[in-house]
Amino acid sequence: MAIVRIKETTVEAAFLLIFVGIMLWIGIADTWGHKIQHPFPYSYLASDTFQHQTRAQWIKDAGNYRYEAPYYSAGLTDVVGFYPPILNHLSVLLSYSSGLEVYDTILFLTVLFTIIGMLILYIILREWNINIALLSLPLTTYIFTILETRRAFLWGHWSALLGDFFFVAIAWILFNFEKKYSAIFLGILLSATILGHTAATVFALLFIIVFTVTSLITHRFNLVHLKGIIIALIITLAVSAYFLILFKQSWMIIYPFTFTIETDWNSGGGLVQLKHFGTITLIIMALGFRTLLFSRQPVFNHEEEKGKFFQKLFVIFSLIAGLTNYVGFTIRAFNFRFYWPITLAPLFGIALYTHLKSFCEKTKLIGTAILSLLIMMLLIKINYQPTDAINGLMNQYTWQTLAWIRDNTPHDSKPLFFYGEAYDQDGSLGNTHRINARTEIDELKKTLEKGALERNYSVKYLIEAGAGLPYKKGQLSYGLHSVENNITNKKMADLCNFNYYIFDTWGKNPQLVKLNNIIRRNLTGHNFTKVFENKLNIVLKNPTPGGACFGPNNNITL
Repeated sequence: MAIVRIKETTVEAAFLLIFVGIMLWIGIADTWGHKIQHPFPYSYLASDTFQHQTRAQWIKDAGNYRYEAPYYSAGLTDVVGFYPPILNHLSVLLSYSSGLEVYDTILFLTVLFTIIGMLILYIILREWNINIALLSLPLTTYIFTILETRRAFLWGHWSALLGDFFFVAIAWILFNFEKKYSAIFLGILLSATILGHTAATVFALLFIIVFTVTSLITHRFNLVHLKGIIIALIITLAVSAYFLILFKQSWMIIYPFTFTIETDWNSGGGLVQLKHFGTITLIIMALGFRTLLFSRQPVFNHEEEKGKFFQKLFVIFSLIAGLTNYVGFTIRAFNFRFYWPITLAPLFGIALYTHLKSFCEKTKLIGTAILSLLIMMLLIKINYQPTDAINGLMNQYTWQTLAWIRDNTPHDSKPLFFYGEAYDQDGSLGNTHRINARTEIDELKKTLEKGALERNYSVKYLIEAGAGLPYKKGQLSYGLHSVENNITNKKMADLCNFNYYIFDTWGKNPQLVKLNNIIRRNLTGHNFTKVFENKLNIVLKNPTPGGACFGPNNNITL
């Protein structure tokens, strides 16, 4: 009987196809209900997700990112586009080319870039030892199974994830810096960190410095390479000069860099810690770390020893960078930790290869590939919690209401949202394309305790003022509306001054739903008309904004 010999390239290609399929499954397919197109934003669990989505939608609608949308910029029309734009632009391009909505493409791209980051790591490791590359990939699955890293996708840390991806890509270029045009690619990728997630640029520059210095000391780098680094930096400045000038005069004024030690990040969904990898996995990684640092046994051949230096540098830097919150790098270190399952994966592969080297050599590549897949499936079985489709904060009725307001009300109208489960994370309200406000749950609870709703009431406006609402003052100078005009999103407002009022008829808090009904009946008694209704929402129109809508004492007794 003839023996069928399978080429190693075929085995490798088949393995990688299976790997990508598995990552798509646990990364997004499961939470998306195995559908790539949805009637409203799926798996959005925090306001930040909608902030990204509404900004990207604005760019698509406007056809450019010269200015921010007035409806989330306090009505101002001269606020320049201040957010790192790469992810938003890419999601718009994919939306146009695929026909998918922006709210689908932007989350899909975040997951896709993460998977590509895994493959780049594989390529880095493969250049020195393909077995280590194969055996490292199972650990990368943790980015979709550790709760804190999974939240990065569902809570909207998309720009941070993109910045981490570009960091891995930069490492790949540096490890191949002797190749032609590497300096150009390095300049482009470094610009991408600035335009993708500017905080990631700090870690990228630090890694370039550490890489260059250690390479020169160990005679792995020469003046030609140093010249390439300089060329890359010049390209970076040329490509991103405009954004850097804007960043310095906006973000750095609102959030000046300070060395502050942070050890908790509940508001961001929790920070990734080494203990989240589990005891057994940490022991394996520790063995890999020991081998990488101290082993003098012939684990690596002569050619692989060349790559051992880069692996050591990459892993040690990634570990230390994620711990810099203890020396003052605040939550930016936590952003870097999102990619620990990828950047620390070589430790896992090195440990397994060290103890299974004879098996890998006897069974050739196919044995290593099968072993890697089995370990991968075991880790997923242990760590991954399958889910049904996660609708998230949005539902079809709220989305229908937001769309109705967008399509059927005057552009200068002002909607006011009362109690509703979807409104507390208010980024979604930007989908009305109107300057809107909402009542806050804590304030409504106080109102219940007081027993009366007063006409002059505390509301929160949707204002994306993270960078201070910058506007252009001169050719290279910017002012900040939020600083100069003291613009805040919380203020006392006349509840009778709004054009449209949105009430939920169901919610987790029955008392607040009852309060909604009381207020709605009172407004109806002042000639407010119902203009839209579905199974969850009722929209009332105010016939005379600024007129009477409360009782004689300007309050509603509950």
